[in-house]
Amino acid sequence: MRAITRVIVVPWVAQGVSTAALLLDPPDGRFGAAAALAALAVAAVVLTFAGAVPAHNRLGAATTADARTLTTLNRVHLVRSLIWTAEAVLAALLLVR
Repeated sequence: MRAITRVIVVPWVAQGVSTAALLLDPPDGRFGAAAALAALAVAAVVLTFAGAVPAHNRLGAATTADARTLTTLNRVHLVRSLIWTAEAVLAALLLVR
């Protein structure tokens, strides 16, 4: 198992369990917000496996840094960061209100 896999498994499992709990029992019946949260979580996972993992693999196999791959990786990281930020804001709003 790669080192990064060990680092992300626990947070992703926690996110999956907490998102499932919100879908099954949304606060004050706000299922739409819980579903949006779940959709954002799925988007982050898909983007990770479709964009970040292949880019990291290409960089790991390269003998020199490839500017195109680095640009792709930076864009993927930016979008994932925006998704995670949106998730955090939405989760906070779901749990506070």
